[in-house]
Amino acid sequence: MDEFNCQEGFSPQDRKKFRTTQNWMMGWLLSFAVGLVVLSRFLQLNPVLKWTLALGPNLLGFITLRSYVQFIRQADELVRKVQLEALALGFGVGIIFLLGYGLLEKIGMPELGTSDPVAIFVLTWGAAGWWGMRRYR
Repeated sequence: MDEFNCQEGFSPQDRKKFRTTQNWMMGWLLSFAVGLVVLSRFLQLNPVLKWTLALGPNLLGFITLRSYVQFIRQADELVRKVQLEALALGFGVGIIFLLGYGLLEKIGMPELGTSDPVAIFVLTWGAAGWWGMRRYR
């Protein structure tokens, strides 16, 4: 299973910082999923609870972003290079997908939700990060 280890080549400090970022990402994802399910199924909620469920994931998202930026700033040069390239590829593929699929919707493809394309960004970033670290081992 080592061939699927995205942290291969990380120093112990980089591994610890990245694990922290991953934990924040999982919390963010979980809070988003809970908010999405609860807000779409239970329409008669207390307004304060609705706002909390809608905005809570954003707070965790900003904490995740802060954790990732700290990881990048403190990572060694190779990890920083690989992560930057992975982010660039994830962003580029995501933008191409968003714009391209927008045109496909005009000719009959089903509409995507606003959060659906995020999977393209994240999967491309993850795959590019894994591939980049593999390339340098």
